[in-house]
Amino acid sequence: MEEADIAALAQRLASGNWVPSAEELALGRALVLRSSRLEEELQPTGMPLVLGGDALWLTQVLAGQTALVREVSDELLPVWRGRLRGSAMLSLVEAYIDALRPLAPFARRLREAWERRPPATPDRTRVARYAAARRLSLVAAREQLWRDTVRRWEDHQLSAFEDDEVAQWEQQAMLLGAVLSAATATGAA
Repeated sequence: MEEADIAALAQRLASGNWVPSAEELALGRALVLRSSRLEEELQPTGMPLVLGGDALWLTQVLAGQTALVREVSDELLPVWRGRLRGSAMLSLVEAYIDALRPLAPFARRLREAWERRPPATPDRTRVARYAAARRLSLVAAREQLWRDTVRRWEDHQLSAFEDDEVAQWEQQAMLLGAVLSAATATGAA
């Protein structure tokens, strides 16, 4: 789905020319629920927990999106294609999944890199110096250093070209996701 098509669909939704049916809402909401569940479930073992305002780890986001592509393609779309043939919501969901599909090799690489060679946890001496310099407890210093270490590790896993490629696909998916979210929030049910 091209950006102009997405914009036109968003305009139809905003103007009331498209009000998702109850079935369309069910499909859209099923996608949203699966997406949220998978991102939370697929945090790689050993990665620090994400705090309230922090962004999810790229490794976690890509793993969740790749699992979402699999689940939606294998379980959700086969059920809904016949029931919602020609539906705007079905087109949005398919386009969203198609935008996420190219991210699978990046997800696999990050996951395998984490399993094969994760970053070293900060040693006690470094933690103690960090804690003293910032007037933190040793626990808080260790957690902060570990998060910083993992963030730097993730930042070095993909080349600048690959980062740009991921960002382009993510941008397309976010655009589609925004219309999907609006459609599931403003539907007829």
